[in-house]
Amino acid sequence: MVVADIENIFSSLLFKGADQVLAATDYSIMLMNANNSATLERRQLERLIKLRVDGVILQPSLMNADTYQLLADAQVPTIIVDRKVTPAKWSQVITDNQGYSKLLVDYAARQGFQQVVVLSEAINANSARLERLAGVQAAAKEHDLTVHQVEITHDEPTGSIYAKLAQVPDWLNGRTVIYAFKGTLLTRLMETLAEFNVQIPKEVGVMAFDDWDWAKLMSPQITTIQQDPQQLGQVAAKNLLALLDHQEVPATTLVDSQIMVRKSL
Repeated sequence: MVVADIENIFSSLLFKGADQVLAATDYSIMLMNANNSATLERRQLERLIKLRVDGVILQPSLMNADTYQLLADAQVPTIIVDRKVTPAKWSQVITDNQGYSKLLVDYAARQGFQQVVVLSEAINANSARLERLAGVQAAAKEHDLTVHQVEITHDEPTGSIYAKLAQVPDWLNGRTVIYAFKGTLLTRLMETLAEFNVQIPKEVGVMAFDDWDWAKLMSPQITTIQQDPQQLGQVAAKNLLALLDHQEVPATTLVDSQIMVRKSL
């Protein structure tokens, strides 16, 4: 199993889910960390092919399927998990990022919010972020909302995050909601807002596509779309076992998420 970033709890839970399934079989699972590097990811895949592994579960760093042609050339049974590659050459296990993102923004609009600030790392870097943005844009069109995009790095200083948010016109008007595209960015956002004494939800609303259940431990508790990375890993492992048993598996398997309505809107 090759994950994008082992430091991200989402990737760790993906692995845990797969390991739970494979532990009951005669297969052993090896975990490889791409560390958000396409170059390292390719080296890890090349290493696994040389080791003649039976199959690969891949959380891809890039969207272009041609990047992973080495897996097809080596005829290694492969399951793509969490993020899509295009064109879709392998079976994939994913979340309905666009649908749930639209659901979340629909809810914010019904609460009276009039503009959405999308907080994300480079949006064009992977399919999940692009799909979440598409959901935002669909809801914004339906409810006549204004959308702003603020891109940050995973280790961006809080002062820099605040400065970028402050460039959004009239953002502390009580009718702006910040939408963090993953749980680690939600943590950085909450650090920033606390440091600069921004009141939630009086001055700004906050919501997130959360990777883990820590949003309910924040103050106030944050409204999120709650994914289940462990189940994603379990389903990916089950589908890979089916491939290894020469069974057909769906081209796409969607794993359910749920909206968790809390006190931040």
